[in-house]
Amino acid sequence: MTVLHFPAAVDQHHKWLEKLSAALRGEGVELIDHEVVCDDKCYIGRWIYGDGVAFEDLPEFQMVKKLHKNLHHIAGQAWIEKQNGILSDPEPYLDKIKEAGHDLFMSWNQLNDQIGALD
Repeated sequence: MTVLHFPAAVDQHHKWLEKLSAALRGEGVELIDHEVVCDDKCYIGRWIYGDGVAFEDLPEFQMVKKLHKNLHHIAGQAWIEKQNGILSDPEPYLDKIKEAGHDLFMSWNQLNDQIGALD
């Protein structure tokens, strides 16, 4: 089983968030729908639904999975509004996404602590 490298996950999440922020603000950045709405296509999601399933019995893993899904749900709502031309201000969504990301990584720390206790 492979444990996700936390610094790489944080870095990839920040890159995704920068791209999403620019796209929602209309700054000429293009994204593919599944990059935003699918929780199994990003770096973290591929781990959750791949090697991470080895930890699916842990409550901490289930919380990480739930929070990650929620983050993509919020992003998806903003993305759909943007695609439909009804997103007047992306900042409230971006604030929610940043808060969801913070919650995700706090939970991720708890998961890492638990996984470390299994060694």
